[in-house]
Amino acid sequence: MLDFARSASDLLELVKRCRGGDPEAWRALRGPSQEIGRQALRSFRLPEADSDDILSDALTAMHAGGLAQLRGGTIAELIAFLKVVVRTRAIHFLKARSK
Repeated sequence: MLDFARSASDLLELVKRCRGGDPEAWRALRGPSQEIGRQALRSFRLPEADSDDILSDALTAMHAGGLAQLRGGTIAELIAFLKVVVRTRAIHFLKARSK
């Protein structure tokens, strides 16, 4: 289980503020998002540098508007959404690398 410094309601409030363009909220959400993303990437068994690149790409995409696609309103839905975003980026990364 993830050990967040913030409660679930705080994280959901951060998501709401991020959608509103609050840069402080983005900075606060980055840590928990990275933790979730790293867990999602473990099964790919990638070198740390590749995982860092994928995670950076996924978080940049979310910052650029991808977070607006989150339809859920619970912490479980937020975690699932973040994992899907990171795994999708990892799959695209691996496909591009194999070409």
